[in-house]
Amino acid sequence: MSYLDCFSGYDLRRTEIACGIFSVAQLTGVVFVISYSSYFFELTGLSPSSSFSISGGVSVFNLVDVICSWFLINRAGRRSTTIVGISILTILLFLIGILDILPSTHRGATGPVYGQVICIIVFTFVYLGSIGPIGYALFAEISSSRLRSRTIGLGIVAQNVFGILMNIVVPLLINPDAANLRGKMGFIFGGTSVLALVWVYMRVPETAHRKFEELDWLFEHRVPARKFKGTVLGAG
Repeated sequence: MSYLDCFSGYDLRRTEIACGIFSVAQLTGVVFVISYSSYFFELTGLSPSSSFSISGGVSVFNLVDVICSWFLINRAGRRSTTIVGISILTILLFLIGILDILPSTHRGATGPVYGQVICIIVFTFVYLGSIGPIGYALFAEISSSRLRSRTIGLGIVAQNVFGILMNIVVPLLINPDAANLRGKMGFIFGGTSVLALVWVYMRVPETAHRKFEELDWLFEHRVPARKFKGTVLGAG
């Protein structure tokens, strides 16, 4: 067995999903919203101390959120949690963009500013309760037993490549000395989130409560992602 086996037969589909789910997480703009949240708060007009306090408080709250996600993804399912999560994130991203172009935002009004802050806090909560941790569950379940270590390795590579790319691009877009897009970046990542949502709907199956043997059968018989949950093994 080699890494080439991950790209042949129905294992190619499994590799695509394992790598794609982490790429999707980056396309929702998590680097912009979470990693640069404190800096973004300052750009909107909040003081450095207020920005740091809000970011610190959200980080502590998110620890509880991640723990709750352990139970959510098992009860609601991987596919449903991902689709609902990305849908909410997309709406929040567009709201951030809309609030940034309101005329009152540039006249010193605090309403749109705090609106963006609230959107970022909600975004963080939803992300860490849905698409954030879902990839770690999915890429271990999606891969076949014989190629699991290699598929997981490729998934981690995809995650790191997108992470590096976003950490290069986002500062150039948000920095006042560069593109200075500020909250308008919500429109960019809102658009990529729409694409991510379409991909998830078409390609990501439900793997919760399935044995590895069952998943092997479903992939081998090329069952569409949206039909994984209701398919009875051996049928059709």
